[in-house]
Amino acid sequence: GNGFIEEDEVWRLLKSLGHSCTQEEAKAALATCRVPNLENGDIEGTTPPDNNLEEPDKSPLVINFEEFSRWYTTTLFWKQQERFCQAEGAMLDGGLSLELPTESGKMGKLWFVATYPLCAMMYITMPDVRRERTRSIPMAVIEFLISLFWIGLFSICLVEWTEVV
Repeated sequence: GNGFIEEDEVWRLLKSLGHSCTQEEAKAALATCRVPNLENGDIEGTTPPDNNLEEPDKSPLVINFEEFSRWYTTTLFWKQQERFCQAEGAMLDGGLSLELPTESGKMGKLWFVATYPLCAMMYITMPDVRRERTRSIPMAVIEFLISLFWIGLFSICLVEWTEVV
């Protein structure tokens, strides 16, 4: 670290945040958020101290973290990630549904029928700690212990059924 985020680092950073973009797209995005580097007297954009200032187009683009944060929260990358997180949160808030899925194909419905008895048993025996009335540490411990019971039961069944075959 020199305190700046360079072209290849922006691409790796966007990839680690869950965005699938090419290095060229990351470079183009970086070019839109360049900031002045007052150490070098660069008013047009940030350039690292060892850049050749005679050829600004060939110099690698860099930004500082504050500028990246400000840019990222106003881009489509952020909006896409925000929509994904909201959809995931809504899915988690809804809890487990034991209703037949209407949007799945034949395999999805077959999987639903095959797993319904297990899901129903676990739904009945384990409290859902995501719901407001059961959201507490003691209920979470109880759910954890019950889930350990189910894991143990399934393990015993798996071993017994494997020995029979």
